[in-house]
Amino acid sequence: MKSIDAIKIRLRELMKEKGTNYNDLSIKSGLPRSTIKTFFYNKNARSITVYTLSLLCGGLGISLADFFNDNIFNDIDDLG
Repeated sequence: MKSIDAIKIRLRELMKEKGTNYNDLSIKSGLPRSTIKTFFYNKNARSITVYTLSLLCGGLGISLADFFNDNIFNDIDDLG
């Protein structure tokens, strides 16, 4: 699995777990809703900055360490 796909899956899982939608996450993270939706729906998206991911994690009430503490990141095949 590509890292960007794992990140999208993990974010969607956390949003579902926390009952958060794009609008809520936009308000809580301080990121424009359009930025969040573009990340999820742009099939050409190949990366996300650590800064943006940290804002999204903050909006979800978790740390970056909590975000990456998931088995989905064990099978990344594009890291080198």
